[in-house]
Amino acid sequence: MKTLFVYPKRSSPLPALLFLAWLDAATSKLGAALILPHGDVALDPSNLSPGTAARKAGDTIAKGARQAARWFATGKNSSSPQKTTGTESRDFDLIFLSTPHGIQLTHDYGIYLGPHASGSINITGDNSSHAPYTVTMPPIDLDTALSLDLIMQLTEQQSTSGKPIPVEGIATSADGAKDLPLEWAEIIPLKLLPEPHAFKYLIWSYPLRRYTESPSMVEELLIIGAAIRSWMEALPLNIGVIISGDMSHTHEATGPYGYSNASAPFDHAVGHWASNPCQNSDSLLQTARSLQPNGKSCGFTGFVLLHAMLCGGSTGETFDPLDSDNVWVNRNATYYGMMAVTFDSKGNDQRVSSE
Repeated sequence: MKTLFVYPKRSSPLPALLFLAWLDAATSKLGAALILPHGDVALDPSNLSPGTAARKAGDTIAKGARQAARWFATGKNSSSPQKTTGTESRDFDLIFLSTPHGIQLTHDYGIYLGPHASGSINITGDNSSHAPYTVTMPPIDLDTALSLDLIMQLTEQQSTSGKPIPVEGIATSADGAKDLPLEWAEIIPLKLLPEPHAFKYLIWSYPLRRYTESPSMVEELLIIGAAIRSWMEALPLNIGVIISGDMSHTHEATGPYGYSNASAPFDHAVGHWASNPCQNSDSLLQTARSLQPNGKSCGFTGFVLLHAMLCGGSTGETFDPLDSDNVWVNRNATYYGMMAVTFDSKGNDQRVSSE
């Protein structure tokens, strides 16, 4: 049996295979970040009945999500269905993909370990107007060496409890013969990218305790997010971040979680934060946090992690900002809200989408 996982020596901050990249890298940075929804409406609004208010909202969500994904991947805003070639893609060496519905451990955060990940999902739609169908994501490349390096970096740092940051590697095949499985919250954002296979990925998952404890996880997430950004800054790589997450799940009484009057204020608070994260931090870390128990957003933990990556954590870190922010869409078509946002480096002014 071949050996798949070999931990790099701590005498070097990078696996040996990255050495040549040092020769070409002028700077190390987080190049851009993206928040995408993973509801089926973002991929295919035709599930909703034509002529309804829900369908109109769904069309707007799908358009905004695709525009945001295209901007992130290419630096261009175009609704053209033409495929993006490798020369048109940004030169991300790695994409950090955060998922709230992947393989989940009970207490610890997880990082996928293996050479590839793939999967299929069934699209049925809320109040669907046509038959279910299958969407398949062919294998994407995972960067095992960088995944292992991040695990080692994080476990050498302390969380809020004074103990090492709780993160573990997740492997489903000892020799990498089987792809790690991709589910709903990974496949839909990847399918929204013009060419998802142009990049390598590191996939990050959240523990099951987020379902009941996410407001109390904020301080921990701020520490972890800042630690991940510091790790990124030490690499001679251009890295992109994708946060998969939907907004409040309590917009409609007929939904599985019922209605709460926290739903609209939650979505508004997160949208306000996203328009200028470092300036509007209280909208996420205080207002949305207080509304989360009734808003029930699966994306909240990812938003907080991203906030620390963009703005620093609770221990005074500061990073070069991604100061060109655009909320492409923030609304609901069914019981849950969906938002698409891009965060880009200074000078990459983004076109404002129209709703």
